[in-house]
Amino acid sequence: MSRLYRAFSQARARKRWLPDVEWRLRTAKTDRSIRVNWENGTRIQFYFSDKGVEKSSVSLQHQRLASRADSDRSKKFWCERLTALAALLEPRSG
Repeated sequence: MSRLYRAFSQARARKRWLPDVEWRLRTAKTDRSIRVNWENGTRIQFYFSDKGVEKSSVSLQHQRLASRADSDRSKKFWCERLTALAALLEPRSG
């Protein structure tokens, strides 16, 4: 859970899976949630959940999107970026 949270909360770790993006932190509760102002004026809330031994999850709400097309682009973007994050955080075998 802490690794997942740090991947969002620490700028250096975040740039590994979310490059070229700037956000302004609004609030954070360690290992629970992060709320940010996104670079385009929208807001995002991230919620972190512990799912047991070596498992955790993140859910997000991207708010203030102007249109259905913006919502669709946001969903695609976050699917790609969260897939990249999962690949970085997967335990290495061997």
